[in-house]
Amino acid sequence: MIRVLFLAILVLIFNACSFKTPQNDWQYKSSSIFDSYVKNYLASNELLAKSDLKRATRQASMGANITPLAKIYLGECALKISISKETSCPKYKKIRTLVENKSTDAYYLLITDKISLERVDYLPKQYQTFVKAMLKKDFIVANKTLQNIEPTTSKLLAGALLKKNINKKSIQNIIDDATFNGYKKAVLFWLKQLEEKSTQEEEKKKVLQKIELLKSIK
Repeated sequence: MIRVLFLAILVLIFNACSFKTPQNDWQYKSSSIFDSYVKNYLASNELLAKSDLKRATRQASMGANITPLAKIYLGECALKISISKETSCPKYKKIRTLVENKSTDAYYLLITDKISLERVDYLPKQYQTFVKAMLKKDFIVANKTLQNIEPTTSKLLAGALLKKNINKKSIQNIIDDATFNGYKKAVLFWLKQLEEKSTQEEEKKKVLQKIELLKSIK
């Protein structure tokens, strides 16, 4: 009986330790909520996305370490750049001098089209080969590399950074990935880019019809 009671106590202690909240739980919460924001934003769930961003920002500002908050600001900016012509990150600019993280700042230089070759190694690995090709103006390699970039959100950003040098195959690849993930806002933006790249009137017409149809369904 004593042995059974002893084992039961050990199990309780083990379970208590297993489910103990980590000291930096706020960082995990911030990251998780921001992931939800990304999905809702790209899926055109505007109200949910706005709520997620507010909660993620609040969680990221729980400590003296500014890097989590900086990443939220840059992530928000990168999303907007991915589906628009915007290239400014005003929230990050305000706190840039407080950020002591080379990787974070290199990402800022990337999304604002100011990255230099010596800073490429500080970028996330999925961007490095792509960015080196871009800086060398080797747009054939850049397009080929873009099509293998993961995750889809990184591919969306890379496509926006490639701008007028992106080819139709890369655009279609982006549309396919965005469609698979249900990123309606991204699909609409990149369908418009495909329409602008198309040279055949019939193709342009069909793409525009798709855009109008998708926009009409709320």
